[in-house]
Amino acid sequence: MVMTTAVNSARGKRRGAVALGGPAARTTLASPSWLGRAIALLAKLPGVGALLNDLLINLVASSAKPRPLPYSLWGPKPCPPASALAGKSADYIAWPGLVDRSYSGRHLPVCSDAYAADLPPSKALLHLFQRGPTMIESTRSSALFCFFAQWFTDSFLRTDFRDYRRNTSNHEIDLCQIYGLVQADTELLREKVGGRLKHRATPNGDFPALLFNPDGQRVAEPFLNLGYIDNGAYRNPVIPPGLDTPERRARLFAAGLERGNSTIFYSALNTLFLREHNRLAREISQRHPEFDDDRVFEHARSTNLAQLLKIIIEDYINHLSSAPLRFFVDVGKAERRRWYRTNRISAEFDLLYRWHSMTPDKVTVQGQSLADSQFLYNNALLEQVGVETVLADAAQQPAGRIGLGNTPSFLQPFDLAAIEKSRAWRLRSYNDYREAFGLPRLHSTLQLARDPATAAQLEKLYGHVDKVELMVGLLAEAHGEGAVLGELMQLMVGVDAFTQALTNPLLSENIYGSAAFTEVGLRSLEQTSSLDDIARRTLQLGGRRLSFRRPGAPL
Repeated sequence: MVMTTAVNSARGKRRGAVALGGPAARTTLASPSWLGRAIALLAKLPGVGALLNDLLINLVASSAKPRPLPYSLWGPKPCPPASALAGKSADYIAWPGLVDRSYSGRHLPVCSDAYAADLPPSKALLHLFQRGPTMIESTRSSALFCFFAQWFTDSFLRTDFRDYRRNTSNHEIDLCQIYGLVQADTELLREKVGGRLKHRATPNGDFPALLFNPDGQRVAEPFLNLGYIDNGAYRNPVIPPGLDTPERRARLFAAGLERGNSTIFYSALNTLFLREHNRLAREISQRHPEFDDDRVFEHARSTNLAQLLKIIIEDYINHLSSAPLRFFVDVGKAERRRWYRTNRISAEFDLLYRWHSMTPDKVTVQGQSLADSQFLYNNALLEQVGVETVLADAAQQPAGRIGLGNTPSFLQPFDLAAIEKSRAWRLRSYNDYREAFGLPRLHSTLQLARDPATAAQLEKLYGHVDKVELMVGLLAEAHGEGAVLGELMQLMVGVDAFTQALTNPLLSENIYGSAAFTEVGLRSLEQTSSLDDIARRTLQLGGRRLSFRRPGAPL
């Protein structure tokens, strides 16, 4: 393998292709084998673990060509505001597409007209997503992982609903869920005392301030100028009509994003990180009484963000990965790699995160089985049972298995909407993306799905594996034993996760230190590598644990 990687590297340098990745990356992410066991043993030797961590991260991150992305969803003809799917991406490299990050990037140019015209009607795909009488359970993931993934990706995978080619993203992992997308929103969410965020004390601990007045009819005066408030009205097009009541609005929290109250789990995670911010602010204020409110706030925010970045690499990515060692943040190493470039969210990354099949039909909280209407926009329940209970109970239940045939009924329309979005973006086929990420093209739908029934469905719809769309192919992929994701999806997630988390300014060797975090923040960072670490400082968990791995799942 070492020799193969070296040869691939030399060939890559000669032809200007990706020097690493491909077969090497597949081995990195493959299920443990004799090589995996050997790597795991070597990683325990002094100094070797850091070398292997750097090498394996680089193998995965180098599977795609480094940014800047040559193509984007920009097109020379602007979309009419009334038609979110109108317009067409340019099929050539252009300056606006390179520099205007309000248009999502793309890894490959648009598909051919012939390919687009030959796709089956989107409604004919509905049966591919429909869940049967019971959820197919993930063998590895807890429901907590499902809800954390939704909360985490909501902060940077942000389509502009007025024009689906554009985004409203900062292209960074920045905890905008609690701090807002812009500084003006941040100012409205701050308490302006002791560096803290606005909050309320309750018998079940601190919670964010309330967004609405007690009658649930009007937005509270301090939050009238938040970015998602228009003329005093809350702009959130995704609240189901039956749940948009004054009673539920009266308990909505002031959050950084418009979907900040979408589930009790989203609100619980926002509350967890708000409490952590305020804990850090109190400790920094005590240690540095000479600091003013602004300075305390910024040190607490930077520490909170850096802790989330560590959680993403050392908890979230390690849960998704089948690599034979656990990845960790090694400050300064990423900056020496050719993929250390300015972040830009791609259309493909947005699309592949349609993990609706992970969502349970019902979740159990404090012994009560809740249907989706009971855990959507229902912060009164969260305040009643407490953040500890909501998150710890989610950690005790299985998520659904990521794949076809497992989407709950209330999310199936969103899967079809994603298919329509993919077609509007003129994304290329699943096989084309395998090739772009250094994987061999597949020759049959059975080779893709490894399940005869699923393969037959795909064959009937598309005719040949070369015609299968990216999103359908990613969800149809067979999983390795114990794996959360299929081969291409795992690689694409790894590429974007490593190259967009490890390039965050806070993890630069020029930034990471006491000047950014203070000694209080550095000590907290040293004690953080999982979501459970954050929770133990701010929640009363007792013997409960917040784990992304479902109970009983093998390590």
